[in-house]
Amino acid sequence: MSEITNYSDLHYQQTALSLGGTYRFTPALYMTAQASWEYFKDKDAYVYGDLSGDAYRGYLGLGYRF
Repeated sequence: MSEITNYSDLHYQQTALSLGGTYRFTPALYMTAQASWEYFKDKDAYVYGDLSGDAYRGYLGLGYRF
């Protein structure tokens, strides 16, 4: 194992953007939302094929504190 100096030649770039917030209807009732976008750029596609692409995620929640 001492001859292995490099385990992987993976080379990629990842960019992420996220935006979210909370709105209170009353002191106890609230809504929260979040949206995010991620971009992956596979710079050396020979390992697993081209894995470049976008990912979109969204979350919406309704809460009540008691």
